[in-house]
Amino acid sequence: MINSFKIRVIDRDPDCLKIDISSSNGRFSGAAEIYAGLHQPGEFIRAIKGFPKNLADERKYVIGTKNKNNAAGFCSLRIYCRNASGHIAIDLEFEDDNRSDAAKFTLFPVLASDIDQLVVQLKLMDDGRLQEARLGA
Repeated sequence: MINSFKIRVIDRDPDCLKIDISSSNGRFSGAAEIYAGLHQPGEFIRAIKGFPKNLADERKYVIGTKNKNNAAGFCSLRIYCRNASGHIAIDLEFEDDNRSDAAKFTLFPVLASDIDQLVVQLKLMDDGRLQEARLGA
């Protein structure tokens, strides 16, 4: 099973970012185009940096909105330790901005070092030096 999670900047303008978020656990996949604030990569970094601090650590982060009156698109992530051995899983939920497509599934196994590498890539994306950050294959 090949897990992947990718955030790609499609357009960067003075007011917002248009990003494409996609993910697959080898059996299920989802993607959404989301209009996000310029601050979004930095907020995502702060939300997941240093995970996990302990086995009970759980992080949640939402990008976009489910509000049907807003064309933003939606992605929510929940990162947690799924067992006492510290194996990590990520629950994902996607809604594309057209609201007709949605997906909900779990990525595992994910290593703490994978989360650390994602944080490094997100920092480069936040600085404008990288257009894409990815977790996994």
